[in-house]
Amino acid sequence: MRPPKNVALVAKLRADLQNFDQNYTPLNGIQNAAEFDCFLLQLEDSIRRIQYVQTIALKAHNASCTNPNLSGFNPLNAAVYYLVNGNIDEAAWLVFLATHFGKDKKNGWGLMRAVYSGLGAHTWDWATVSAAPQLLGHWVAANQIQLKARGNFGNHRKYASLKYSGTGVTIDSYVDWIGPQQSHIFKFAQLEPANATARTRFHAFYRAFSRHVYGFARMGAFDFLTMMGKVGILNIEPDLIYIKGATGPVSGAKLLFANNPHATISNTKLETDLGQLEGLLGVPFGMQVLEDALCNWQKSPNNYIHFTG
Repeated sequence: MRPPKNVALVAKLRADLQNFDQNYTPLNGIQNAAEFDCFLLQLEDSIRRIQYVQTIALKAHNASCTNPNLSGFNPLNAAVYYLVNGNIDEAAWLVFLATHFGKDKKNGWGLMRAVYSGLGAHTWDWATVSAAPQLLGHWVAANQIQLKARGNFGNHRKYASLKYSGTGVTIDSYVDWIGPQQSHIFKFAQLEPANATARTRFHAFYRAFSRHVYGFARMGAFDFLTMMGKVGILNIEPDLIYIKGATGPVSGAKLLFANNPHATISNTKLETDLGQLEGLLGVPFGMQVLEDALCNWQKSPNNYIHFTG
């Protein structure tokens, strides 16, 4: 098992978990040293992944990062560049594409880059796609072989398809969700709840997005909106893990609390206990930290494995 990369952080997390175990809800799944240390390292990894994106959001990026035909292209860097330069629509569109296609271990952003660049022929930017979304869906379906040669869907989207019935319908539903104004600012202003906070905004946006955008459901909506928050496009942060519809995080939570990934515990009880734990840990995007760490930890609770996505 690797040593902590941030000794002070892991020491704090250890103390917080011990406090929670003793004074709130027993953490029956991390009672031996191997389980405890493994869970701590998964928490640290999850925090570092969020910090990585937040660091990107604070950097100054050159316009070259927005060109999908150049080696320096990165959709998250490009989203930050467009955000800083006032093009909110292109920034959000890039986050959506990055979430839909994901990043695979072998080719990185290869698939997303190939689609966004039109295989080097023309960029499918927001202005083009929002004017006629079906064009992109049909183009993707017609060029599946060439696109697959450039990369694959990321792990969270491994069941997605390049067929029109998959990616095409997803793009259509996303553009339709944003609405006829074709403005992300307008759409999110429509959804703004009364007396909004970062967490009540996330809740309102999550409910609307997950119900309307095809193929995203719980995990896709959670990933998209958390990335919109981390990049800085929206002032939002998850208020819950959104256990309903989850698989790995549910097994991880049940393992953590009951030492049994199949234990009979209601979603409401899990969300309540995880909410208390997140409040005690007090880290930015704490619900995503727990969601990610629990999902990865339950795959190998006694033997630490580093996961990249």
